[in-house]
Amino acid sequence: MASGVTVQDSCIQKINEMKRGKNPLTALIMKLSDDNREIVVDQECGLDKTLEDIKRDYLKNDTPAYILYDSYHRQKVDSMAKRKLQLIVWCPDTCKVKQKMLIASSKDALKKKIEGVAEKDWQWCDDESAMENIKEQMDLKNQCGDQLQE
Repeated sequence: MASGVTVQDSCIQKINEMKRGKNPLTALIMKLSDDNREIVVDQECGLDKTLEDIKRDYLKNDTPAYILYDSYHRQKVDSMAKRKLQLIVWCPDTCKVKQKMLIASSKDALKKKIEGVAEKDWQWCDDESAMENIKEQMDLKNQCGDQLQE
């Protein structure tokens, strides 16, 4: 189902910079514009931010978002850093129904702009067990245990 939502050019530029490693960020948070016609950059999260920091500091319980997460600086496999970009869809149950429908139906427009990124659909809950589940799905916990690079 297509929503007619497009991805803003500046958003595409930031995504491509992250993919090429030219923009040293842990995450790029994107959201729907106020008129619900475009996906725009909402926040850029520095290298010092973890998933917990991003959830606590940048995400709202009533606003859906997309998070392009670069786990390059977080993983350590066999003493080698391994880069893994992930697309996380943040759409908590407290969002309005219209917002849930728009974020779900416009995801394909964003996926087309970030080819080559491992895409996963996750709906984050507001509890610690959901956060641990996300870490396991991203292979962070299983591949590198507690030895995360700073």
